[in-house]
Amino acid sequence: MSEKEKKSTPGRDERGRFTKGNRISENQLFEKENAVACKYKPEYADKLIEYFSQPATRIEYCKRYDKEGNLLEEKPMIFPNEYPTFEGFAMSIGVTTHTLLNWCDENRRFSHCYARAREMQKGKLITNTLSGFYNPQFAKFEAINNHGMTEKTQQDASLVLSVKMPEEIDEESF
Repeated sequence: MSEKEKKSTPGRDERGRFTKGNRISENQLFEKENAVACKYKPEYADKLIEYFSQPATRIEYCKRYDKEGNLLEEKPMIFPNEYPTFEGFAMSIGVTTHTLLNWCDENRRFSHCYARAREMQKGKLITNTLSGFYNPQFAKFEAINNHGMTEKTQQDASLVLSVKMPEEIDEESF
């Protein structure tokens, strides 16, 4: 076997890696790290609203036929649509949820649409939970962790403590 001579390129070591302090590598690293951030398109704000504005429920009809194929009964049934998540939206456009948050910092319109989408998501959570489609424990978990809601408890503050001081202790001893 004959050894092939490796061409040395400026700014790289014998294994082809960039050497320390190489300006070309720093620029390429910056471009690679910011490639996703550069993927932002103004239409993503509209797509976000469209993704979250799907109806909370859908109606499907359960049809019953006789032996001849005649329709006997058509009974409507209500089903929940898929719960919209930011993870699902991010996956649909090929980015991560962290990228969506970065876009919120960089773009005012996208930030407004993101906030509106959170409100739509919260509305669907409440509607479908009250309709009995979602598990109440999951809905509570989702509301507390992702929508800033808290469980309110009332405490009775009418408890009064009375302390009797012995008569032989006077106030000057304190």
